[in-house]
Amino acid sequence: MENEKSMPQNEIEKARRDIDESYRPLIFFHDDPDGLASFLLLYRYIGDGHGVPIKTTPVITTDFLRFVDKHEPDKVIIVDIAVVEQDFIDKAKVPVVWIDHHQLLERRKVRYYNPRRYKEDANIPASQVCYDIVEQDDWIAMIGCVGDWVLPPLAEKFSKEHPDLLPPGIKRPEDALFTTKIGFLTNMFSFLLKGKTKDVKSSIELLKKIKSAEELLEGKSREAALLKKRFEPVYERYQALLKEALDEKPQDGLVVHLYSDDKWSFTKEVSNEMFYRNPDKMIVIGRERNGSVKLSLRWAGNIPEILEEAISGLEARGGGHEHACGVVVSKDDYPEFIRRLRELVNSKQ
Repeated sequence: MENEKSMPQNEIEKARRDIDESYRPLIFFHDDPDGLASFLLLYRYIGDGHGVPIKTTPVITTDFLRFVDKHEPDKVIIVDIAVVEQDFIDKAKVPVVWIDHHQLLERRKVRYYNPRRYKEDANIPASQVCYDIVEQDDWIAMIGCVGDWVLPPLAEKFSKEHPDLLPPGIKRPEDALFTTKIGFLTNMFSFLLKGKTKDVKSSIELLKKIKSAEELLEGKSREAALLKKRFEPVYERYQALLKEALDEKPQDGLVVHLYSDDKWSFTKEVSNEMFYRNPDKMIVIGRERNGSVKLSLRWAGNIPEILEEAISGLEARGGGHEHACGVVVSKDDYPEFIRRLRELVNSKQ
């Protein structure tokens, strides 16, 4: 439904008032396309503020109070972050607004906006919530939503107005992500968040000034040209890794690819595209570094159901969603982990 909203209208208006009352916010956001899009939507609406991408575990602890002390905002806005500790809220000294879409948590003294309050199993990206609040920059909202594997209600109207970016025949978010220009821009957002902190900050500053998807795609302005220049070598490395992974021969229901790269991690992105291209296989993409292997797993079956048995007794930890999990396993235990995984996957076939 084109007019379907992420939250009841009165709640959206309440959130908008909270945003309208801020003139110099500090905005914490998750460092993925949904989080970055959410930040950009809010920043461009307010016209000011400072953004802090959260590159570690998405939890706001008292460690982040140093940013509040440094920037002295009139309000803290937290977006697309699954957990905010009560201690942070209590000690922030300014009002805190939290816009999220993960599992609901109980917190005091915070303006908390989450679609799951109204529908427990709602799969609504934070960028869709932010778009409903600000009602502008639909192209940014589309990038964020597609990055979270969701085609939002605004997709139908967007497709009619921008068929070159999102062809009308696209009905699945994964098709939008891997076969359209809006999906290409989603990858661009993702890759611009990789690398050195100063490069990421510079990219975010440039993105604030981009006025349209076409400007960014075609490098029409100085800012867009600089962003493309930074994106292209990262994208080339991604394409090379994807080709290596595609060359792997499936064995016992698994496609496994291990790589070493000290500069950038692509495990999540490569595993997503590999799964799109091999929906009937379990995908295991790993990056070897500092004596351990960091893995992204994708599978049509239920991964958590078999993961506990696969890592039992090993120097390993992991978890995630039904069809997408992350695992860190020691280099020594990696072969045994893969052996168990093959066995468990085959037992479910």
